[in-house]
Amino acid sequence: MAYSNLGGNYVLEGDYAKGIEALQHSINIRPTYAALSNLGSTYYYLGRFKDSARAFEEALKLNASDYWPWGNLGDADYWIPERKAQSAGAYRKGIERAEAFLKVNRRNANAMSVAGWYYARLGDQTKAFAYVNRAVALSPKDPSLELNRALVNVQFGRTDAALDSIEKALRGGMTPKMVRDDPSFNSLRSNPRFQKMVQGP
Repeated sequence: MAYSNLGGNYVLEGDYAKGIEALQHSINIRPTYAALSNLGSTYYYLGRFKDSARAFEEALKLNASDYWPWGNLGDADYWIPERKAQSAGAYRKGIERAEAFLKVNRRNANAMSVAGWYYARLGDQTKAFAYVNRAVALSPKDPSLELNRALVNVQFGRTDAALDSIEKALRGGMTPKMVRDDPSFNSLRSNPRFQKMVQGP
């Protein structure tokens, strides 16, 4: 657990090499859902999508009831040409599980927010914005929710709104490297405002 937490912190700081080392050490001792999920996220930010998908598939073997591993697998599959079509199935399973959480707690802003992102990947603009906007309204100081709204905005070509949300997420404590390295923001790479925001220290 200590190595898993250490690896997760390295990933949040954008130190992916140290993150992988610590997470692999944790998994070698005992595979856990958290360590495998964090490892999958690390590979994702590095653009190693097949490695990312494999890690998320292993995480699902340990916990298939949560929405996170399904959505994460969908994200990885989305960028693998031969697996992109099957990403929709993973997103749908993520939505099913997120909405199950919302039946228990209708104010679960996290589940609401990620469901919005999954709906965006499936092309459902109405539900995507309904979910992410409601999530941010419920917890306006959570930078991860604002970042999910940025993802939804960029998915539908709303560049200015996406940049506004990214700026808010960064002001709230989101790491510039994680924003910079998320392939879902590829369309913003040449935007001067985006470049300035994610250049980091």
